[in-house]
Amino acid sequence: GVYGVDLNRNYGYEWATGIGSSADPFSDIYHGPAAFSEPETQAVRQLCLEHDFQITLNYHTAGNLLIYPWTHSGLPTPDQNLFGPLAQEMSYQNFFRTGTITETLGYLANGSSDDWMYGEQTEKGRIFAMTPELGTSFWPTIDQIETNCLATMHMNLTALRAVHNFALLEYPQIKYVTGQEQDLDYTIRRIGLMDELFTISLAPLSSNIASTGGPIGF
Repeated sequence: GVYGVDLNRNYGYEWATGIGSSADPFSDIYHGPAAFSEPETQAVRQLCLEHDFQITLNYHTAGNLLIYPWTHSGLPTPDQNLFGPLAQEMSYQNFFRTGTITETLGYLANGSSDDWMYGEQTEKGRIFAMTPELGTSFWPTIDQIETNCLATMHMNLTALRAVHNFALLEYPQIKYVTGQEQDLDYTIRRIGLMDELFTISLAPLSSNIASTGGPIGF
């Protein structure tokens, strides 16, 4: 064909089913003659089988988006309550738009890397896979490299933290203490993969505060 195989339509989960790819070798979304027909997708598959990956980021261009499964249907997965908050925190600094493929790009894609990594659970474990769509063009120029890398630094570090026992602590900003005592209401929200306890403690910044109470476990 003219374009070759679209590698992100060549993975084995929901390959060549429904809409979201093409059997036409002249299409730019040609899914190939068979699932994992290409050496590149075979190599990624083998890498995932040999390592216990928990979270993956499959970088693409363009659009400044962060997409999570399902891509073959556009529907949320059973783990939407993890994907959604995690994606929002990952894009906290770069303001990438987050969501499923229909919420972000407006079309479907079957045989994608994200769907195979997350959905295929017989040969390997479940991988929480997401696709950052980086930049404003499909072929970013050399002078955009450093800018794009800096824009995704928080995204990458948050993905690393989320593999472990990771949560977000949300609390109101209090400028003044108007009495002898002050209550602080806060919310702790788990977005990491590990299900372990958290301990919250407060440390006074000056000797004007006599006590902040003891640590609290959750």
